[in-house]
Parts: sequence; C-alpha cells; structure tokens
Amino acid sequence: MSTIRSKASHEERTASEPRDPNLHRVRIDRIKDVNSTTKLIKLSLKENKQNMFLPGQWLDVFVPGTPKAGGFTITSEPARTSPKPPQTGFLELAIQKSPNNPPAAWLWRPVDETRGTELNVRVGGSFVWPPSNVPLEDIDRAIFIAGGASAGERILFLDRLISATLSPAQSMLVDHVPSEFRLKLFLTGQTSNVEQLNDGDSKPLRQQMEREAVDVAFRRLTVNDALDVLGPEQNRAKTVCYVCGPPAMTDEYVKVLREQKGMDEGRVMCEKWW
Repeated sequence: MSTIRSKASHEERTASEPRDPNLHRVRIDRIKDVNSTTKLIKLSLKENKQNMFLPGQWLDVFVPGTPKAGGFTITSEPARTSPKPPQTGFLELAIQKSPNNPPAAWLWRPVDETRGTELNVRVGGSFVWPPSNVPLEDIDRAIFIAGGASAGERILFLDRLISATLSPAQSMLVDHVPSEFRLKLFLTGQTSNVEQLNDGDSKPLRQQMEREAVDVAFRRLTVNDALDVLGPEQNRAKTVCYVCGPPAMTDEYVKVLREQKGMDEGRVMCEKWW
C-alpha cells in the first residue's frame, strides 16, 4: 500500500473504501530498519484506544508539508492500541522506500528529523481478517497470496494474528517474513536481491527454513501454484482466499480462483497495490 507508482494519490485510489471518520494524534516513537528497503515505524498514541482497527487495515498518515495522506500497512496487533496501564498504546507501520511517494519519502528522512514528530492518522480499508462477510466458525483454511515488491510489508503481521485464530493456515508469499505457519516463498531477481533478505535484523533465510515449514521456489508464482494450494473441490467449502498485489496480478488470480468449482466468489478477497 505504501509504494505509489500512479499519478492518483492514495486517498483518490481508495476513495470508495471505508474509513474511520476520526483522526487520531500519534507521535513517531521508534524507527527500525528491517532491511535496505523497508522501515518499521512505531507510532505512540496520545490516548489508548480499544478496537481501533482490524487486522489487514491501513493508516492514512498525514505528514508535514504534504496535503494528501499516504497509505501504509499496519503491522502491529490490534491489542497493542489498548495495553494495560501504565503502558502506552501504539501502532506499527511498515514503510517501503519510495522516493516518488511524498509521505513515504518524508518518513524515510534521517531519524533525527522525524522522531518525536506528532502526526494525524486515520484507519481505513476493507481487506481485513477475519472477513466481514464470512463467520469465523465457517472457516477451516485461509490462503494468502501476496505479490509485488511490497508483499513483505503487507503480511508481516500474519504470523501473530492467524496462528492465534486459525489453524492450520497455508500461505503462499513472495517475500520473506517471520512466521509460525506454513509458507511457500517464490523468490525472483538476481542473487543480490535474494541475499537482501538477510539484511538488518531479518532472520537468515536458511535459519528460517530450518525452524519452520518453509518451501522456497526460485521462480515466479503461477496460477497453477495457487490452484495446487486451493486443493480438491470437496475441501473448498470452508476456505477463504486473500489476494493482494499489483492490479494485473490480482485481476488474474481472483478471476481464476472465483471460477473454481466449490469456491464461493464471496470467499475470495482482493486488495490492489499501485
């Protein structure tokens, strides 16, 4: 959500999405480099808030000098906004390096220029867990398909959320994230791009593979891979699919998944990244 390549702003592209009518005041409290292209930013709340957001939603973030908000993935758990006193509630965001996105570029300034700054934020988005249209008791399996350069920031939170509410969950991801459930990674690009997975505080890929049920394929994800995970028709009645990525990818995968026998169209959710 944080990498903007089109002329339309985040607010314009998501104008039809639900949004909290209220703005919340936060302070940039901590900034951590995940690797050379992604930062985690901790935003402390002025007041603790219960039920502030649902897993999967994003924040409209208004930064100084930029009239339009940027949209960034919330990677912290919802419970973190209302901890027991005297702890302070917070939100955590994953910010992809994007010099052409003014809000992201501001958040990527040197730490001493941004830490301590107060900002206004607003919660938005309908691509949430659990899905609003399917009762949790009617879900036996969830499939997450994420593609594109920003995949990692969109699903950083899944291991802390899905494993607590749904087991087993199968995931097919194209970026490296820490997880306690089954992953299949499709890695593309040059060797240097793969080595970048071990930058900063990220766990080395080899160690992660040894600790978890992680399969790695050094190629692009295909529709057939998605169908393999979807499984046989008789197992699809209680399956939900989340697809997020660039528009061309999401359009293709959503169409194919919704056309499969035994798969209800309403159980295939989609979010496009621009």
